[in-house]
Amino acid sequence: MDSHCESTLTLQLAGRKQWRLSWPPVIANGSYAKDGFLADGRPYDAKGGWKPTHSITLEAGEALLIPPAFVHESKNVGPEACAPSLTFQFADPVAAGFFRHFHPRLRRLGDFNECWERVAVLATFSSGGASSKRLKQLTGTTVGKLAKLDSGAGTESEMASAVIKAAEAAWPLVLKGADRDGDGKLTQKDVASSFQLQGSLDFHDLNEDGEVTQAEFESAFASWLMTEAVVHQEKQARKTVKHLEF
Repeated sequence: MDSHCESTLTLQLAGRKQWRLSWPPVIANGSYAKDGFLADGRPYDAKGGWKPTHSITLEAGEALLIPPAFVHESKNVGPEACAPSLTFQFADPVAAGFFRHFHPRLRRLGDFNECWERVAVLATFSSGGASSKRLKQLTGTTVGKLAKLDSGAGTESEMASAVIKAAEAAWPLVLKGADRDGDGKLTQKDVASSFQLQGSLDFHDLNEDGEVTQAEFESAFASWLMTEAVVHQEKQARKTVKHLEF
């Protein structure tokens, strides 16, 4: 698995190449996987073996888009001795919807550690600087403080209540900073001048209609923040995954 945050586009120049891919593995709540868990060759040693979810063969002139964090393998399958391909990686547009949807999984996967800050920047509508400072500016709290609260009752817990309040506090400040036309919502027009803020808009745009409402922001922000706080608790408990499973 590549640990970079960028999506990858591979273009087959000649010959035939088979790609096998799978989603990043599920890491059960209450545990996390250390960095190196998905290092080169490790998926083959998984309990029950590696089970790719996608298998694609590229002919010359065909291309494949691979999202961040996908486990992948490629090999030449044609008669040619060489099957060259050209690979591009691009940070923008960011895979914002993918990051939002899979954040609980990716945040527990140590191999993805270099991208956690990128996701945090998306979640907090930050245009630069440390996301931890931005979070405190928006909510008056920190992940460390939230992690000290009880999370045992799930959505009814003390932590969940504090996270919901934090999301409610953050929205008017985000709106004030990014709502250029003052219509009470965030649209592509508001963020057109910044790739970073376009990524934030996509991260919070749950119905993919090109705009973010208060309800969408608070839902996506609270989900991100709750995962951050819970994972912080889990890491303090040092419950690491021992065996890789797909």
